[in-house]
Amino acid sequence: MDAPARNDAPCVHRTDKAGGRIVYFSADIDRLYGRFNSADHFALLRNAFHWSLAGVLPIEIDGPGLVDLQLYRQGARLLVHLTNLNNEGAWRVPVSEIVEAGPYVVRIREELTSASHAELTVSGGPAACTKKNGWVEFTIGAICEHELAVLE
Repeated sequence: MDAPARNDAPCVHRTDKAGGRIVYFSADIDRLYGRFNSADHFALLRNAFHWSLAGVLPIEIDGPGLVDLQLYRQGARLLVHLTNLNNEGAWRVPVSEIVEAGPYVVRIREELTSASHAELTVSGGPAACTKKNGWVEFTIGAICEHELAVLE
């Protein structure tokens, strides 16, 4: 089978017109990443996401492996939902083994919360929050399947 013909058409286009930033991929990079879990596809998506937000992320996480991180506002409180994807079948069912992972340090921009602690509803108990360089930071010792942190 012959290799596809090369052309000069860009495979990624970015623009920052009309007060917003847009990244367009001419291929379905998100589907390919979801199917094959390629580190290169992940890097493309992550870098496009960071660029589109001008580097200003509302939340960050440091720790081992792969964790799905979702930030929600519910009235005056913030909810941080973390899902552990550190297993061989993270994208397929059924999962044959849950691999506990951690610790994780979660940072939320200080302008979003002034909480002094995060209540860890799955593992139980509070996690102390500290303020550092414009961030509110707390540590989760380990995540089995998932964790929900509530900051009020």
